[in-house]
Amino acid sequence: MKSQVRTVLLSTVPVLFGGKTRSFSTLRGAASTLQRRRPPLLHPAGRAALSTLPSSTAPAASDAAPLDSSAPKPAAASQVPVPTTVSRCSPEKTQGRHVFEIAGYSLLKGLGVGNFVQSGTFTVGGYDWCLQYYPDGSSNSDSDSDSDYGYGYSDDSDEDDEDDRGYVSVFLALMTKDANVRALYDLRLVNPATGLLSPECSSKDKPMVFDGHGSSRGIGKFKQKSDLEASEYLRDDCLKIQCDITVIMGTPVSQSETMCDIQVPPSDLLDDLRKFLEAEKRADVKFKVKGEVFNAHKFVLAMRSPVLEEELYGPPVLEAELYRPLDESNCRCITINDMEPAVFEALLHFIYTDSLPSMDDLSGDETEEMIKHLLVAADKYAMQRMKLLCESILSKRLKIESVATTLALAEKLNCSQLKDACISFINSSDRMDAVVASQGYEQLKKACPSAIVELWEKSAKSRKI
Repeated sequence: MKSQVRTVLLSTVPVLFGGKTRSFSTLRGAASTLQRRRPPLLHPAGRAALSTLPSSTAPAASDAAPLDSSAPKPAAASQVPVPTTVSRCSPEKTQGRHVFEIAGYSLLKGLGVGNFVQSGTFTVGGYDWCLQYYPDGSSNSDSDSDSDYGYGYSDDSDEDDEDDRGYVSVFLALMTKDANVRALYDLRLVNPATGLLSPECSSKDKPMVFDGHGSSRGIGKFKQKSDLEASEYLRDDCLKIQCDITVIMGTPVSQSETMCDIQVPPSDLLDDLRKFLEAEKRADVKFKVKGEVFNAHKFVLAMRSPVLEEELYGPPVLEAELYRPLDESNCRCITINDMEPAVFEALLHFIYTDSLPSMDDLSGDETEEMIKHLLVAADKYAMQRMKLLCESILSKRLKIESVATTLALAEKLNCSQLKDACISFINSSDRMDAVVASQGYEQLKKACPSAIVELWEKSAKSRKI
């Protein structure tokens, strides 16, 4: 039935040209003539045949693509450069450790709920601190939140803090007057025999605020007495508590610096296919339509139309034949020795889809290395859009440890925009000394001395400015 309908439809299309062979460029030239004459697309027989098809097969007028693809197109938004600046907030921190040894553990039992013994004062981040050990717990259901010594404390444990009796409590206290400090702490017991530490009791990676002299934060249910007395952490009536402190010193923000934004052109896959069709480049199949001959490409037609796939390649006897291995006797084999298989697989993915494959399974450094290999592959096979895409990705992943090797690669492959991005990154935020100390810088000096000269020249100019 389908073949009969197709025959009727083709027989009713008006003959527009009298020659024997035409390319698609010829059709474009006649588009205006076709528009003026407005011949009936189908005579009655053709319309009758069309009416027998399902309604979903009849294309809407709005879906018809114009024949003239040479009309000017609006510029893609991604092609418009957007000036971009970046700054960074990197909190400064200082770390310290104090070990509080409690000799005579049993002598402190019965000191009373809310009463503590205090360690010596120690300094971290320019602030004075001490540890407070509550042998009978820091609070009970009848106590207020402030101890008898006038220190205000806060229990950061997840347990119900209404009654700490039956537990020992440990708190970290700020001793500096008129200070407001944000800090992380980590409290642990030390095994006196092995030096190993107990599981941590900490502020859970969230800085705590210590506000004023005597302000303390800690764990009310630090350790149950019965468990502690049966554990390896209590030896010869002696107990050691280790406290690690990280003091947040400030949150400086770097000055804004201009970020080199490498513009990647929009996908050109469809344009490449259109050019192959219009130029009849590498065509491997011909269609004769009412005396006209059209050249095309079997693979593209089979990819887009299951009907043409069957007509060009024949129906498979079994579905497995669709995915049978290549016929080695009729297939040309090209050996590539200078590329890893994973890189070539990603290259093929881009050729077929105009996009890079997902790299979610790779670490940050592995992703950077893969992009560098793909940049080399794009340069080798003259794939300009893929090359710019790799440049753009690398320009946004620059690091002090690897920027020198990226600059060397950009110099070798003539990637001017990536090279400018590397030099701008090195010269900004006083990174020069750190980059010079990296291993990649030594490789850069040996492989690309011209890049070193350009780097120092631009560095000197930026200092004068």
